[in-house]
Amino acid sequence: MPFEAIAADRGCVRDERASTRASPVLRAPGRPKLVTRLCDNGHWVYFNTIDPDDNGTAIDFMLKRGLSFADIRARFGKPAAAARDFRSLWREATPEPAPEWLIGRGIRQRTLDIYRPLIRCDRNGRVLFAHRNQCRAITGFEIGPPDGARRFATGGTRSLFALCAGTAGDLEAIVLAEGAVNALSLAQIGQCPTRHAFLSTAGSPSARQCSQIGLAARILPNLKTVILAQDNDDAGERQAETLRQRVQLPPHVTFQRRRPPENADWNDLINAETAA
Repeated sequence: MPFEAIAADRGCVRDERASTRASPVLRAPGRPKLVTRLCDNGHWVYFNTIDPDDNGTAIDFMLKRGLSFADIRARFGKPAAAARDFRSLWREATPEPAPEWLIGRGIRQRTLDIYRPLIRCDRNGRVLFAHRNQCRAITGFEIGPPDGARRFATGGTRSLFALCAGTAGDLEAIVLAEGAVNALSLAQIGQCPTRHAFLSTAGSPSARQCSQIGLAARILPNLKTVILAQDNDDAGERQAETLRQRVQLPPHVTFQRRRPPENADWNDLINAETAA
């Protein structure tokens, strides 16, 4: 069933004035706009222009509007494999200390050995980067290629993907990146410091993530700095500003902004070094 028909069932109609041929815009009365697009794999995706946690596939759209997997099966038949409970996909994936795709992206074996990131590989060779909340429970995971664009697991919730080589009492800085691969790249560029934690929000920070970061800033005894290392583009600047406004830091902790070169991300720097 087309995404527009599914959205119409939840009260969303096309906004003709805001829509383009490639990106129809849908809206329910009194609700934020939903921008949609058709991916190369033939599936529709969407994002909410106000809520960064409201995005993904048609299955995500329905789950975030109160339907369960059982409801979706009853209305539309069995969901695609990608819409299965993320927990079962994580359980079926295999722990892999050195995924081929990450090594190909310039991440060194030494970096992976030091941080031992919570990652697995599925049977298609995709790398799954686990997000955990403040109780250390896995809430979802980022999905890295080789099969296409990076995305977040359907049905999961973004919390934080974390890299830390020292103890909580050692930490003096939290470094925030847009994605797990960039967090690994930043750690490698910094020579894997023990006094820094490198975190990924997997895109625009949500209110839940801002609260989690603020809590960490308050309870880490020696923390001095939260480094905003989002990409050097318009989206990265918006994300950094969102973090400045929404993360409540204690008086002794300050923000710093750190940018990669324009039109590049931190993993681009790692790849450039590898190529040289």
